Amino acid sequence: MKSRNMVALYCAQFVAALVVAYVLAHFIVFLRAHTAWDGVVTGLWLGVGFVLATSLGSYLFENRPPSYFG
Repeated sequence: MKSRNMVALYCAQFVAALVVAYVLAHFIVFLRAHTAWDGVVTGLWLGVGFVLATSLGSYLFENRPPSYFG
């Protein structure tokens, strides 16, 4: 790895893990969804929380370009 600060990378990944936990809590609350809109909102939270936050690790540790998220 190039001269990147490993502590900062691990801190960023830790924050991403906290985001995943927070989103999972929202998912559990939204399990009582009764409308299609509630399902859409739950799906968006899951997409942001699980896909984006876990992809952050690949971006940070594998030196992926910023377009990885785009």
